Amino acid sequence: MAFYKMVIFTCIVIFFSLIIIFSNKKQKPPTPTSRNRTQKNSASQIAKPYQDNILSVETKSEKSEYDSKSQQPYSQNNINSVIIELSTQYNDDKQSVNKNEDDELITFTINSGNHSKKSKIQDIEDGRWLPPDSSITIQNRELNKGFIFYGSKLMGLNGYSSEDSVIDPVLPVSKPVEIENETEFYTDATLCYWPSYSGLSPQCRGIYLDWLASDRSHPNMPIGYVFLYFYGLERRIIANKNSIHLIDIKEYFEIFYEIIRLRKIYDSNYSFNNYSGNLLALMIYLRPVITKQLKNELFQFSNELFFKLILAVTVKNEKPVKASLALDWLDYTPEYYFRTAARRCKEEFRQLFFLKFNEHFPAGILIKPNKTRLKIDYQAANRSIGFCQWDNPNLPDPSILTKPLKSLIAIAELCTNLLGEYSRYLARENSSRNDITALTLLPAELFNKNDSPVIKQFRAWVNHVLLEQNGLASVKDFWKNINTELPKAINKKDNELMQRMANKFGLTIIPDSRIQTIKINPEDKIVLHDSPDLVNFQPSAEFRYTELLIRLGVIVANIDGFIHEKEKELLKRFIESNQNLQDTEKQYLQLFLISCLNNTHGMQGLRDKIAKLDSNQRKIISHLLISIALADGDAAPAEIKQIEKLYTALGLDKFTVVNDIHTLSASSNKTLQKQPLAASENNETDTDKKSNIILDSAILKLHESETSDVQSLLSSIFTDIEEEPTVPQPELPDNQNLDSTHQQLLNILITKEHWKRDEYIELCKKFNLLPDGAIETINEWAYECVDAPLIEENNDIYIDFEILTELQG
Repeated sequence: MAFYKMVIFTCIVIFFSLIIIFSNKKQKPPTPTSRNRTQKNSASQIAKPYQDNILSVETKSEKSEYDSKSQQPYSQNNINSVIIELSTQYNDDKQSVNKNEDDELITFTINSGNHSKKSKIQDIEDGRWLPPDSSITIQNRELNKGFIFYGSKLMGLNGYSSEDSVIDPVLPVSKPVEIENETEFYTDATLCYWPSYSGLSPQCRGIYLDWLASDRSHPNMPIGYVFLYFYGLERRIIANKNSIHLIDIKEYFEIFYEIIRLRKIYDSNYSFNNYSGNLLALMIYLRPVITKQLKNELFQFSNELFFKLILAVTVKNEKPVKASLALDWLDYTPEYYFRTAARRCKEEFRQLFFLKFNEHFPAGILIKPNKTRLKIDYQAANRSIGFCQWDNPNLPDPSILTKPLKSLIAIAELCTNLLGEYSRYLARENSSRNDITALTLLPAELFNKNDSPVIKQFRAWVNHVLLEQNGLASVKDFWKNINTELPKAINKKDNELMQRMANKFGLTIIPDSRIQTIKINPEDKIVLHDSPDLVNFQPSAEFRYTELLIRLGVIVANIDGFIHEKEKELLKRFIESNQNLQDTEKQYLQLFLISCLNNTHGMQGLRDKIAKLDSNQRKIISHLLISIALADGDAAPAEIKQIEKLYTALGLDKFTVVNDIHTLSASSNKTLQKQPLAASENNETDTDKKSNIILDSAILKLHESETSDVQSLLSSIFTDIEEEPTVPQPELPDNQNLDSTHQQLLNILITKEHWKRDEYIELCKKFNLLPDGAIETINEWAYECVDAPLIEENNDIYIDFEILTELQG
């Protein structure tokens, strides 16, 4: 009898228990309390345009096909393809889920901010998720925004440690402070790389709770506190990874936009951007329906998980891999890491990579789907979650293929090399991407697409010079139109800058420092020419001889302060009549003649060379100069005196001038007597005819003089200017300027180019050095040596081997 009573009693208990459980499942969630956020930083405000549709999305949209008919850029079309694929998979998986399956963690809301009402929460020792809009008071702080785990005990998802993010209300904390007006916040060693709430000191717990009680948007908050908060958001998603649809769609959106909000505030931290981007991508993968409510710009984050999805769907659908996806492939493959120039000049590298990729693969790379299936790997920021993985049997994993990757690496290396000189310049102190030197060091492909105001101004000026001034321009105007102060003296570095700037526009500056060593002065004029044939031609020995004669000829012709047209004509015809010159050489020399006629280069660099010549060689020079002096058909007494001065300057005997003039004049007259003096068919006068015969005779004499002896002579005196004085280079500080501890660290670091952050931190621990301080010390030493940093950090640590080569001499 007692047995039957016990059975009946048990049945009654079970019956009422089922009623209570059923009643709880049907119960509507409590009304959210106000979160009192500013519009700028509120996740709910960010999501506001979508709130009207959120509650109905689960039933109406989640089963429908993703609409991709709108016109979108290719990268967005890639994303659309991924979403279509994921949505199909998600709907198939959802139909197989047990509808009676309970959530892993019971979601509930605490409406009261009164800490004394904690007794209403049953089993407070078990950690629970406080969803958005919930309120609670912890240690005299009112937290009314939810998004946290609360309780004294919660096992980590890794199965062997406690949950790092859970807030234990009984642990001691410091007194509350108002953080809104604070600029610096307390931290100590307990806020380590992988923080946990229970492991924090009371002071750090207090700061963390103060931040949670605020609008959670203080820009100066140490990133360790932000990560601890992010751990809870991450756990909420991962804990329900196999039954994600059981999280209310509104809450799912709230978490998604809360992560977006945090990224906008703390985007300067590489690690946080990386981990938060991966979680956003995972949320899209687990629940692709949410993409229906997202704006396109929310996809402008890059991470490995989403890259693998896009690549897998692209290959599965037999679509070509385009430049953007190819660059992501390089970014996320463990088989390649970008060298210094690619990292330092990230945007320039990206632009150049796109250009070169499209040159090699105009239609993209078509890859055949491979047999290896895709695995979604997720390394949580939360240490108590650890590593997670999802198998996707419906998608291939082309990211493991090596053949297409080799082609991409080749393009990346080409782009890196092209950016090398530009990158090294940017490493220098006080350099800028917008200064003229940096612009001229850009690869031609990027320079031509650059819309810098300086480039626009210079281009307009060049067009004016070529169309209105026949290419003749002043050095002063050149520097004015590159928005740079005119140097007091144009040194080799300034000359190279001018040449590079002109070359970017396909122009040649004459005189060209690559061909001639004539020094350009600030008061000089230059000739700009747009013939591509002149950019890289190699001058011959004949070019060298003719160039020198032009230079000397202009000096003679300008003795009286005026260059006669017949003298100019002689020099022009002398160039054109030389059959040993190539057409490109003639073109350049004609332009060089214009430069010489408009400048006073004088005898710079020639006197010392001529002083070494013997008497016979000097006599040859004198005859060449007299021939030019007679080109105008007259040698006036004043001109003879000027020639005598020139002879003296050249180290020649001035008393031979008259005799040389008579000798060459007689030779010309004999030629003239053999020619008829009648007017030509084109009404050329007798005087003009006589002048032309004299010119022809002079040219003939010049060419006849080009014996092997003359060529040897001209070759020996060709150098036009004195060598620029060598500026003594400062001695590089030796390694003694780096203390022994940092030197030992450096000796290990330079054994490879790339160090993982964790590896570097462990290395610093061995030498009892602070990681950031060690980088600063070594880079300061490098700046003293070669004016550039040796170590770069982008989460990981990179050694600039080009700078290392300079340091090693």
